[in-house]
Amino acid sequence: MRFYKKTLSVIVMAVMLSALFLISGCSYYTSNLQRVGSFEIIEREDYIQIVGLTRSGARQEILIIPPFIMDKPVSMIGWEKNPFSSEPLDAGVLKSKNLKKMYIPWTIDTILPRAFDGVINFEESVNLMTSYNGRYGNSPQGKLKICLPQFIDSLPERDKRGAIPPNLICYYNYADAPNQGYYWIDLIVKDGLYIFPEPPIRAGYTFTGWFAEPECITEWGGTLPETAWAAELHLYAGWK
Repeated sequence: MRFYKKTLSVIVMAVMLSALFLISGCSYYTSNLQRVGSFEIIEREDYIQIVGLTRSGARQEILIIPPFIMDKPVSMIGWEKNPFSSEPLDAGVLKSKNLKKMYIPWTIDTILPRAFDGVINFEESVNLMTSYNGRYGNSPQGKLKICLPQFIDSLPERDKRGAIPPNLICYYNYADAPNQGYYWIDLIVKDGLYIFPEPPIRAGYTFTGWFAEPECITEWGGTLPETAWAAELHLYAGWK
């Protein structure tokens, strides 16, 4: 009889703990989900986690993930589902039939499994990171992964497939700039999908244009590459 009561107590405790996990997991994801522009996000203590696309985001062919949202770095894409929770089955999955190209900022250090499983017609990602850190192994399965050469060199062999260097590189062009000085990269081809970036921002300075050299002597005329094999175009931000 005592054994029966003890066993029953253990079962009741297990059920209560499972219910607690269920409630807490569900409430955390659901109650903390926010919509900012094109993205569904979870705000963490010191970073932002992208967990989905809003309706407007899912309608876009090209999206730029901003490096910062609400003054916090965007560091993670996806959601690690709690097996004991009643979170939606597609929690953390970006879903779109329209999205073909995405710019991934240098602040991202983790892309979780399944994050891009719902992006059906994806073609290419532009990855602004300068080095592989071991946690960035679940990039969008597009036709191309446009990356800086040093990032490609740091990738494990299994992840180098589809990785190709850019033909446009833009630099912040000042000491102590973020991301080792790289502001923007892309692989631009004639009639291809691309976005030329908004001017960079530097506290206390005014952006004066893009130039062909760090000394900012020759102002860029606006001509962009037309083929993937075109010579790299290097542009340097001017400041005053």
